[in-house]
Amino acid sequence: METSLTFLYTGGLSGNLDVLPRLYTYLRSLRARVSEGRVLYVDIGAACVSDVWHCAVTGGRSMVIMLDGMGCAAANVNGYFSADGRVRLGANLAITLIDDAHEHVIDDLIITTQPTVHGGLGVLTVVLTPAESTHLRDQTLHFGAIRGGQIGMASAEKVEHVWGLTSYAVHDLPADTLPDPTIMGAVEFVLSEARQAQKRQTNT
Repeated sequence: METSLTFLYTGGLSGNLDVLPRLYTYLRSLRARVSEGRVLYVDIGAACVSDVWHCAVTGGRSMVIMLDGMGCAAANVNGYFSADGRVRLGANLAITLIDDAHEHVIDDLIITTQPTVHGGLGVLTVVLTPAESTHLRDQTLHFGAIRGGQIGMASAEKVEHVWGLTSYAVHDLPADTLPDPTIMGAVEFVLSEARQAQKRQTNT
């Protein structure tokens, strides 16, 4: 298993589909800067909000589908995603949906929303609930809250079964970032599906 990990994370996207094609381009750029170890992209919550129409009509599935298409490994879906949404999506997506009732264990990581969850020796607990600041304490990594046009980046290294935070930063999306055409197409697909869902709800 790798002894170094870099997390790229988003948060507070609030249903903003328009920013995603440019955000994905920047995510790829930041990922390319990492020269060694594993890289995981996660979302720390509020990707959808109920007062955004496509979030409301899809029950949050619109943003979950987009995060999956962007390579997000795990997302905190507390507050906007229902048990029914999990059933509807089934096993069609690679993303892992994390909430207070669902955590994920992969190799030497526990990905959760609960900071009280701890693993054994050499296991890093990754909390997908926004904190005041990015920090790693007692083998538990917390990500500081960020806005929808930002990407957080935190690197950790394991030395003799003990994880430590080696670097972290928050990057603002550069204004001149070009949109990724594949993600642009995915946004159009998601919006089309959301409009169809809206029509079905209106006609019932």
